[in-house]
Amino acid sequence: VVEVLTTYIGANGKEWEIRLGQDQVIYCNCPAWRFSKHGPKSCKHLVLFKEDKESGYVVEQNYKVVNPIKKVLRKVYL
Repeated sequence: VVEVLTTYIGANGKEWEIRLGQDQVIYCNCPAWRFSKHGPKSCKHLVLFKEDKESGYVVEQNYKVVNPIKKVLRKVYL
C-alpha cells in the first residue's frame, strides 16, 4: 500500500503523484522517474518535494523519508 503525499500539476494539466512506499522511500509516477536508471531513481518532482520545507517531511539523499508523519495531501501547480 502506498500513500500519496503530494500531487504536482504541470502546465498541461497532467498530474504526477509523489508516493510514500512501505519501505519509507518516496516515488513518482511520472515517465522521467520510471525511465531513470542510475543511482536512486529521481525526477524533478522528487527534487522539488525533497527541497520543499512546507511538506513537513525530511528526505535523505536516497529519497528515504526520515520522519514519516501524516500531513494533508497538497496539490502544487508548476
